Amino acid sequence: VLTGSPEQKEEAARALGGVIKLTSAEALRPSVVNITGPLIRILGDRFAWTVKTALLETLTLLLAKVGIALKPFLPQLQTTFLKALQDSSRAVRLRAAEALGQLVSIHTKVDPLFTEQLSAIRNAEDSG
Repeated sequence: VLTGSPEQKEEAARALGGVIKLTSAEALRPSVVNITGPLIRILGDRFAWTVKTALLETLTLLLAKVGIALKPFLPQLQTTFLKALQDSSRAVRLRAAEALGQLVSIHTKVDPLFTEQLSAIRNAEDSG
């Protein structure tokens, strides 16, 4: 997922999503850090909407599967998903909304999430 062309990154993310679907939560837990970190890092880069949607889908699957095991990544995931909500691609925004829905289910304090989203909306209104 970290190296290769954008098309290879997209395919790698989709393949990883397939592995996540087929693997038990218990078997995934030891690899959560090794899986999540690179996905978040790549989402922060500038890639086509197809790559971003594949990455968001994979992160959503991972959240659904291992849930609370991703708690150490809550701040990064929150920021990443909220940023994706501002993307120009509708498909990316929809996937980001799905991912946020999964994130809220493991978030103990959702107030900061809504505060950050409100701030992003205000900034968008000020600049647009």
